[in-house]
Amino acid sequence: MNTDFSQPEWLIIHYHVMGVISIILNFFGIYLLLVHCKNLSKFRYFLLVYQVICLITDIHLNFLWQPVPLYPILAGYSLGYLANWIPFHYSMLIVSVLAIFQLNFLVICFMKRHQAVALVLETHRFPETLTKSFYIFSYFFPIIFGALFEILKMTEDEQWDHIRKV
Repeated sequence: MNTDFSQPEWLIIHYHVMGVISIILNFFGIYLLLVHCKNLSKFRYFLLVYQVICLITDIHLNFLWQPVPLYPILAGYSLGYLANWIPFHYSMLIVSVLAIFQLNFLVICFMKRHQAVALVLETHRFPETLTKSFYIFSYFFPIIFGALFEILKMTEDEQWDHIRKV
């Protein structure tokens, strides 16, 4: 089993190319939501928040912090502009929280559309208290996850012990 610890140039190029493409598509989506989708009323703001979170995630993951896995070892290191200032653990925390926010807003968008159709068909409507409870939970869950992620992190000595064992 050989593990290559050198900097993978192909992976960095991949991050940059995919980042540029993603940012262009995200800005195009934001433009469409702001300019051409006025008939979506308040629903477009949920889509807009989702699109902005996708944009922030793409910028963070493709330019500011680029994770490099050391397969087959359960380890990695980071490259990018934030790699010198922010430890790997915190960059991973940021990406995880952003991904949870993306998922939450995607689910909220699906719920909004489902409830709009349910209102027209007068069937399968969620109670208002259930909907509001889900919204509150979806806003606080990333914060709770982030706190647990920080509390449960391994110390550096534990990390080195784990690497030695594996």
